[in-house]
Amino acid sequence: MIWVYAAVSRKAKDTAAVPIRFVQRNASSSVVTEAPRAHPLRQLMSRINPFVTAMDFLEFTSANLDLTGNAYWLKFAARRGVVRELWPIRPDMVTILASATEYVAGYRVTSGIRDFDFAADQVVHAGRGGVIRRVYSTAPWTIASTPSRCTTSGT
Repeated sequence: MIWVYAAVSRKAKDTAAVPIRFVQRNASSSVVTEAPRAHPLRQLMSRINPFVTAMDFLEFTSANLDLTGNAYWLKFAARRGVVRELWPIRPDMVTILASATEYVAGYRVTSGIRDFDFAADQVVHAGRGGVIRRVYSTAPWTIASTPSRCTTSGT
């Protein structure tokens, strides 16, 4: 499966290298302008967290989406609710917690030492591909590698 690693790694690096353009839409019209440098999302992407650069963050996210169909980010917010840090989480460490009343009750992150539970609004979950079990997505390569049956009927 070295070809999977090579393809995913190349795509992740290429994805992370694309410049991000931050724009905003005027509420009273459909005019789109460049977001100011002080915009919260622009500030967040300039410093994801003390250990991860925006490029590393985007590369990690792209690779996770391609390999598992899912990417998770843990949000750390300041007092006013503005997100100040994002921490990427390996998808194999995440369990989505079901709820009888909400679509997702929260997320459990297993570190190997102990479990940490987070509310649904503390985690960003990006998914792609076909949805299975209502909330988990499927990686594109797993769909492509699934054998299919074709039958033909002779006439």
